[in-house]
Amino acid sequence: RECVSNELALPENFDRSVQRVYEFIASRSIINQHGDWLKDHFEDTLCLWNGTEFLQANNTFQSDISYLQPWRVQLQTDKPEIRKLFEVLGQKLTPTIDDYLELVDEIAEATDGEPLGKDDAKCAIELLRRIANEIVVNRSILGNWNLSLLTEDGYLLDAEEVIIPDAPWRFESIREMGVVSILHPQISTFLARLAQAPSMAIDVIEQPQGKFSVSRDAESIDICNRWAKNIRSREFQNGLLRLLRHPNIEGDINVAWLNQISIIPATAIITDLYLENEQIASNVSGDYYYDHETCKFYLRC
Repeated sequence: RECVSNELALPENFDRSVQRVYEFIASRSIINQHGDWLKDHFEDTLCLWNGTEFLQANNTFQSDISYLQPWRVQLQTDKPEIRKLFEVLGQKLTPTIDDYLELVDEIAEATDGEPLGKDDAKCAIELLRRIANEIVVNRSILGNWNLSLLTEDGYLLDAEEVIIPDAPWRFESIREMGVVSILHPQISTFLARLAQAPSMAIDVIEQPQGKFSVSRDAESIDICNRWAKNIRSREFQNGLLRLLRHPNIEGDINVAWLNQISIIPATAIITDLYLENEQIASNVSGDYYYDHETCKFYLRC
């Protein structure tokens, strides 16, 4: 490394010397006799020369990985014996799912809470896309891995800190308050959910700002009463059951609670939104609200 930084040294001479060292190790049965020792000793060291610098073997691959640059590089050799040496030292032909997962962690750690630059964000998007493709085939890949996800403003954060924007009617209100980070639009929501990211649609809780103002409009009251009557009817519930039943769903589906439903017209529906007891949006104007305790739907009319 000192020779590389020395302006008086000739790069081609140094390169030739390195190649001779590789050839010496590879051509004298050292790999066969001491392969395990070589890997243990050099696996985490800068030992592969690419013409300008030494690299860790496990940070290089034989195949084209331009989508992982500058974090990983392609390094090839035309000599089969040196290629075998590189593999003994830890180089792979192509990245695996473990390489993708580890690199996401590495980028997140290196950025240390700062937003990613354009190239790093592009790399993270491609990594997470490839991880998502692998998980479609095998959902158990993640296991207990604490995966980081890219946010819409370019941060790599733990999945639990990133919310999935699967409720468009809540999106702007949550973004405006800025308490929780929103998933980048190019990251798979399927992957995010498996990584335990919270969902705007499922995990966000609405809390009314006081009591709703009930409408006294006769037409609105009549419409709501008729809708409630339809929902409580046997015909509606049987039709709903037919839609809900699926060959892979076991057990009974309970719709008996619909018999308790009432629908109340309201002049305005204003709520606050919470995620695990933390307020993430306020003064959200909605079209409806369902009170689970009283089985009442409030409908803005």
